[in-house]
Amino acid sequence: YLEDGTIDWDTASAELWDNLKDQNSAGRILDRLSEVQREIRNDSDGRKEAGSLKYSSVCRQFNECGLVLPRAFEKPYKDRDEKSWSFYEWKQGIETPYYVIRSGLIGMCRILRENFISAQGEEYVSGLTEPFWRRAQLGWWKYLWRKTNEEEADGGPSIEQFIREHRAAWDREMCELLTSVPAMLPAMSASAGEATLNAQAEAAVREVLRYVDGMGDLKPEPRTRDLDACCLTMKLARNWTSHQGIRDMTIENCGFLLALCLRGYFDISRMPELSRKGYLAREESLLKLLGPGADLPERSVIIELMDRSFEQLLAKNQAVYKAGDSGKDTPVYKIISGIGHQESKCRETVSMDEIYLLFWQLMFRGMPADQDSGLKIILKYTA
Repeated sequence: YLEDGTIDWDTASAELWDNLKDQNSAGRILDRLSEVQREIRNDSDGRKEAGSLKYSSVCRQFNECGLVLPRAFEKPYKDRDEKSWSFYEWKQGIETPYYVIRSGLIGMCRILRENFISAQGEEYVSGLTEPFWRRAQLGWWKYLWRKTNEEEADGGPSIEQFIREHRAAWDREMCELLTSVPAMLPAMSASAGEATLNAQAEAAVREVLRYVDGMGDLKPEPRTRDLDACCLTMKLARNWTSHQGIRDMTIENCGFLLALCLRGYFDISRMPELSRKGYLAREESLLKLLGPGADLPERSVIIELMDRSFEQLLAKNQAVYKAGDSGKDTPVYKIISGIGHQESKCRETVSMDEIYLLFWQLMFRGMPADQDSGLKIILKYTA
């Protein structure tokens, strides 16, 4: 041992390893670690109020096992020592929008995955939203089945069998999405600038949005307004980020789109209450980056604003796209997506403004008087 109570590993490690190897004691080491874990937990539980469990005592336990405990980020009491510098560097990093989004999204995906995996093996997996499945994928699998049957005269599986098999494969891929988020939003160096973090967040948005591929034209279904808004807004964002790009996308906008995607893909209404509360708390942490949030105005005021903005969007579409047949009965998605069409004169200027407008138009234009929304948190921070 050194004077400060830690082990002189340069001297001790070879001897220690020889002793462990000679005793063939891998099992004994694991047993001892389990004992230490119980001792530390019991110590913590038994003396929680006294606050006697210290980093140094845990470090001593690890030393006795022949392990080095990772250095802790303790709140510093001095301003100029190395520990203080490390703490403030860490604190500054986790408060940036990129890390707020990263930590929130990882937590959301963990909760979804825990609830999603429990549903594996069922014919209709409760994790995915049914409208997303029907619209984004069911039509695609039907198309593949028809194409296969045209090429193979022996008949092959029925359309029900074919879709069931591909549904299972799709469920697995969606579950993999939930585990791959940390790779999309890696921990970056403290020296990474705002442009680097912004580019990484945009790359994550494009990766998550790729699951929208194959989504055809969506027609409203009874009482699916929330998912209509999510899916169509995701579809427009996917097209615009993959082709001409959105010029003014910020990290905060990325947080909104990522939260929207998860709502479009997964049905949180079926979660247990505790899981749902945890998910919504993490979702709100992302959306707070957009601003302080605002209470929604009266419904009549919202409808008036939606009518006015619809007229402005229609005029802009007719001016820049020259579609010729855009009118008041044209679906709002077609009007807004036409502004970014390859023949549009302002294709290169599409922005997040149109993305937010589409979301709100789909949520409130022609909204049934008795239909409430499950997207209240998203509406609060995008108002």
